[in-house]
Amino acid sequence: MSIILVRGLSEETLSNLKDRAKRNNGSLAAEVREILERDGKSRLTREEFLKIMDGIRERSGPQTSDSVDLFVRTVIAEPIPNRRKCHRKVAC
Repeated sequence: MSIILVRGLSEETLSNLKDRAKRNNGSLAAEVREILERDGKSRLTREEFLKIMDGIRERSGPQTSDSVDLFVRTVIAEPIPNRRKCHRKVAC
């Protein structure tokens, strides 16, 4: 197993890591080890990520509406079935 020494870590970062370790019922070393193991594994390069995203865009086709338009058409414009009328004199 390898050992590393981290210098120049801010007190705030160290404090946050200690708090996080305490919340997870573990030691500071275990918390830092988990973060390094998780984030140190191989990840996609920017180019690989963009290539995947381009493929998704091609398969999904052009986007012709935005979420506001969809909300207006489905929630506001269409009546809600089985909705009771409010008979109070204040807004319902």
